Amino acid sequence: MEIAKKVRLRDVKTSYYYTDGAGFKKFDFNISCTGTVSCKDPYYYGRTIEQDKTINITDLYIERKDEKTGSKFSLLTISDAPNIFKFEKIYIHQKHCGDYNSYYNNIVVDLNMLELFKLKRVSIDCVKHTKSNYEAFWDQEVYEVPEDFNRNDRIYDYEIKEGMIVHTGKSDGSYKIDKVYPQPNKAYKLCTITSVYGDKTEGIYCRGISIPREEEERLRRMGGSVPGSRILYKVPYETYPKRINELDIFDSELFEIKLAPLWENADTSGNLYWQPIEDAARYKVSLYKYREGEKIEKKLYLLEEFNVDRNKHWLTIDNLYGTNYIVRITAEDRSGMPIAFSRGIAIKFAGKESKVQYWKE
Repeated sequence: MEIAKKVRLRDVKTSYYYTDGAGFKKFDFNISCTGTVSCKDPYYYGRTIEQDKTINITDLYIERKDEKTGSKFSLLTISDAPNIFKFEKIYIHQKHCGDYNSYYNNIVVDLNMLELFKLKRVSIDCVKHTKSNYEAFWDQEVYEVPEDFNRNDRIYDYEIKEGMIVHTGKSDGSYKIDKVYPQPNKAYKLCTITSVYGDKTEGIYCRGISIPREEEERLRRMGGSVPGSRILYKVPYETYPKRINELDIFDSELFEIKLAPLWENADTSGNLYWQPIEDAARYKVSLYKYREGEKIEKKLYLLEEFNVDRNKHWLTIDNLYGTNYIVRITAEDRSGMPIAFSRGIAIKFAGKESKVQYWKE
């Protein structure tokens, strides 16, 4: 499944979009356009009068070839809505002016059947927009929901994590799970959730199955009221912060090219070499060990930091048993501020030497 991307509302091309404030919305608006049009005066033959008309956007025409009928004019669609104020001329069919006869039943529409429609304002689902705030409406950022996203994809207890963003199946938008209180041997977890806008806090049961009635009664006896019970659902973007990879810190460097570090192995020890840095008062070599595995939360261990005199540009490190060691060289000035440092160097005993590498997963 593709995670939703954030786009302007005018650029949404899927059936649904999502906002943190209002949840899922179908990209199928009821758009009414109000404007003036010259119509024949029903009381005075040969005279026209200006009338205000409100009509659905899909009943208006612009000068654009209709591929189906070959007509020079075609009806507007919902996808035309963001640009409606940019069209130089918009037309309305004369049948909406009380001047419709059998002649106009012809599928092919020409200019003789149309009247110029002077657009004043647009109403989207009963909310009126002038030109300025209409543009702002379409420029709002939303999540474009992938077509294969299941909007009723529920979250079960084993998936619940603090910091996760969820929705409750209603139109009240997104919530953040602030705290999870495990209930041993129970079919639910007790959580506190807060609206992403911070204006609403609830204590709820996050549940994959119904809470047993006897459990509700027990909780009432103990504490009075029972928090609301909710089934939580997934939102169409990353629902909680990605796992922090502690090894990412080794991707940064400062004037590494000047240090040009190099590691050479020797059984269970090794030598680190580097080039001198001007203005360096000392060098610091940091030795780390890390554990591999996606599900291991604590991966990185700082074993020791070696301080090296400014006139020495190499260091031997002993007692390196096993694998997965990393070293990093830092040059510091008199105040202890780093003026150059390398990326992490993975110590690989299979080879004779190791160099810096990229660590991001």
